[in-house]
Amino acid sequence: MPDAALLAAKVGYAGARFYADASLTNQISTSGIDIGGPGFAPARFPETRVNTTNLSVSV
Repeated sequence: MPDAALLAAKVGYAGARFYADASLTNQISTSGIDIGGPGFAPARFPETRVNTTNLSVSV
């Protein structure tokens, strides 16, 4: 697994009859090989970069 920088944040409100929250998670790879880029081969799949962002809201 390549090195990565991770960020997670969550904010919310809880009342007597109402609840809401929003969360954001982000992962940015700082090393690894891009799929289809120079040096990529199927045997090296575990070394590929994975960048993700997830935003969710619950009410």
